[in-house]
Amino acid sequence: MEISPDHAADFYIINTCTITSVSDEKSRQYIRKVRRKNPDATVVVTGCYADANGDMIKKIEGVDYVITKKDEPHIAEIICGSEIHDNHIKEPFVLPLNDSNCNEDFTHVNLMSVRQKEKDRLAVIAPVKERDNRRVKRPALKHNSSSIYNLKISRFEGHTRAFLKIEDGCDVYCSYCIIPYVRGEIKSRELGEIEDEARRLINNGYKEIVLTGIHLGAYGRDTNRERGLIEGSDKICPHFHIPLQSGDDFILKRMNRKYAAFQYMKTLDRIHSKIVMPSFTTDVMVGFPGEKNEHFENTVNACKKAGFSRMHIFSFSVRKDTPAAKMHEHCASQVIKQRKKELEGIAEGLAVSYKKHFLNKYVDVLVETERDGKTNRLCGYSERYIKVLFDGPDDIKNTIVSVLIKDVNPSFVVGILK
Repeated sequence: MEISPDHAADFYIINTCTITSVSDEKSRQYIRKVRRKNPDATVVVTGCYADANGDMIKKIEGVDYVITKKDEPHIAEIICGSEIHDNHIKEPFVLPLNDSNCNEDFTHVNLMSVRQKEKDRLAVIAPVKERDNRRVKRPALKHNSSSIYNLKISRFEGHTRAFLKIEDGCDVYCSYCIIPYVRGEIKSRELGEIEDEARRLINNGYKEIVLTGIHLGAYGRDTNRERGLIEGSDKICPHFHIPLQSGDDFILKRMNRKYAAFQYMKTLDRIHSKIVMPSFTTDVMVGFPGEKNEHFENTVNACKKAGFSRMHIFSFSVRKDTPAAKMHEHCASQVIKQRKKELEGIAEGLAVSYKKHFLNKYVDVLVETERDGKTNRLCGYSERYIKVLFDGPDDIKNTIVSVLIKDVNPSFVVGILK
């Protein structure tokens, strides 16, 4: 059951972001909005902003819990540990969770399922349908050191694709980024746990699973890494999101990105040698301190050479407490806007060029559960993460179908159902 902030709920879990100062401000605004709309609800704040500046969040009126990353796996325990009586939540408390995991079945707790909201920033637990006057038993806790990830996730309501987190943390320390200071060292999930969760998701009907992590490329660095998994499997979608950030070596060094532009291209070439028509998406930052016209042109040339199918282009913004915040030679805002606009135009051209390779060809498409809002056509994404619109019946939603591509746009393609 999906609940918006305009409707009553028992608990609101707000998953915050702290990647930029703007993210911090948006998180604070959203917390206040939820509290204003739902004065009787319990508001739980977690995520990276909670780790980076929990004291600031505690000062926001109406925040009941601030949960940092060490206790994130126990959010359900904290929720289920609240005592319920007379149709109201009474005496909420935080359980002693240090080095503990819950080993008790929660089927006796009558809570609705969690759904992600507002670009995954808000999860809402709907009010229970039926509550009697008994008090819910507090869950027993038992030490379990197997993994901080062992949450036995089996579904993501409202999502056609499932998400499977296989890694946390980052040790790169890019000069503009606060995340390594917040999320800590790299922690790879055990392969057995990943397989178990994937099987649960598959058994619940998911046709595609998206692997996630803070620094996904670092998976296995702290364990006995499995190699050749992608090359040896026909189950892996040929879509790779590999952030470039800049195509200029001088800027990359100032960013502390740990690679040169030619090394980035060699990585793409290596994937090309193993996989037919791989789709590369990327992130590019414009206006980093010290970026001159020649540095920007190198980035433009690198993007063209890479032939990205999709680009996320964003402007540099000062993040407090990072090395980049202390750098000089900041670019003028108008220059940043011009460069961003130019690169966005190039990105559109690259997207069209890549999609044209599939004109008059069939592609496999996982059909979304919701139709396209503008055209009312069915929509879905191909194995190369191309958005596809086509006409068809509702009964093929959440299935993989074959679609003949007939028209190409920068943001999507239009096809005919086979």
